Amino acid sequence: MAHVEEWRAANVDQLSRRLGTGSKPRTASADPTTRMTPPQLIGARVVGEYRLWLSYDDGRQGEVDLSDELSGGVFEPLRDHEFFKRFTLNPDFHTLQWPNGADFAPEFLLHKLDETRK
Repeated sequence: MAHVEEWRAANVDQLSRRLGTGSKPRTASADPTTRMTPPQLIGARVVGEYRLWLSYDDGRQGEVDLSDELSGGVFEPLRDHEFFKRFTLNPDFHTLQWPNGADFAPEFLLHKLDETRK
């Protein structure tokens, strides 16, 4: 979970702006641009060598390529495609995790998804 927390800390301002979680009060809404909580990752499946199809509870879904993210530390073993396929969806943190402790923040994965959809 260290990677999740590092990414979240480095991107908290950008996430707050994108999710509208600044100081002004907000009400709950089905509109993903006015949610009170970040979208939650609810599904993932392998669709290619290092590509995953992700689904979020706000209806966003699509393919992300993680091949550029698999270097150093706990991410190195994920370069083995058979190991890469062994991820699980953590129901508490709504993120992907692997048996060796590697994980990606759901916000990071959503950002990757949004970037591919532009």
